[in-house]
Amino acid sequence: MASKLKVLAVCDGNAFRSPLFAALLLKALEKRKIFAVEVFSAGLKESLKTNRSCSGACEEALAFAARDELDLTAHCRKHISEISHLETFGMVICMDPRHCGHLQAAEVEQRQIWIANESAGGIEDPHGEGPAEHQRCFDLLQREAVIIADHIEIEHFDHAEEV
Repeated sequence: MASKLKVLAVCDGNAFRSPLFAALLLKALEKRKIFAVEVFSAGLKESLKTNRSCSGACEEALAFAARDELDLTAHCRKHISEISHLETFGMVICMDPRHCGHLQAAEVEQRQIWIANESAGGIEDPHGEGPAEHQRCFDLLQREAVIIADHIEIEHFDHAEEV
């Protein structure tokens, strides 16, 4: 049996963008009947290393998740250093181009790194912003999850029958 494709979503605090993106990507893959993908999320903020309590997704993320029938209630924020064997991930999706340098320093190969909404410079963190910015961010996360799911389906799970 082939091993599952592993995907990691990365943002700053692992409170809004990366956990929502991970849940949205799983939903998009499930719609395509693709279940052989494991999706994780992590953050790069150093403060995540010292936060040993299980802080979950932020209130805004939980609200968007509930509205879209996603479950983030078990999400625990984690630092990328808590993710073992980064080299085994087929895709590491950054919410911001700034994250790429951190990943390369962690010896993630360039071919593994993707930037969500790359043509527009990534997906900005809505932390501290109002509802309109959170909605805009969620809409971008949702759109990018569909784009990545399409890519995964074509590149990894294209089951077109040969005639």
